[in-house]
Amino acid sequence: MRQTLQIEGLREARQRIDDVGDRAQRPEPALRSDDVLRALQESERRKFTTGRFKRDTAAWVARKRREGLSPRTMEATRRLRSVLENATQPVRRTVFNSSLTWGMRGSSDVARYAAIQAQRGRRAVVIDRPARKAIADRVEDFLANGFH
Repeated sequence: MRQTLQIEGLREARQRIDDVGDRAQRPEPALRSDDVLRALQESERRKFTTGRFKRDTAAWVARKRREGLSPRTMEATRRLRSVLENATQPVRRTVFNSSLTWGMRGSSDVARYAAIQAQRGRRAVVIDRPARKAIADRVEDFLANGFH
């Protein structure tokens, strides 16, 4: 007597595995999603509200007060904070070849101010741990399930 084994759903399982492989090669849709942008913006909010920047000198704080600017570090006019938290120009999110880049480019006043601050050891553009986790979770969900 001969035994046979018939597997039901093999074609569907094979297709699902192929779909996961295809998504793993091109995760850009997940990286371009609104959830990822929101995670980046929240990262900037956390940096400006709870982050510790290298302190301004007393002379610089006094000058900022005389000129009517905010005495807080990295917030002279609050424009840098605003563009980062709202992801407006010159802030750019670039997704290419499974890579996400978050930063500033160009020659605007805000970008120059951020570059000067970076030379002084203050990083304004960040992707903190909670943001990295949220982005990784979003990509993992996309790889496993696609957009649903």
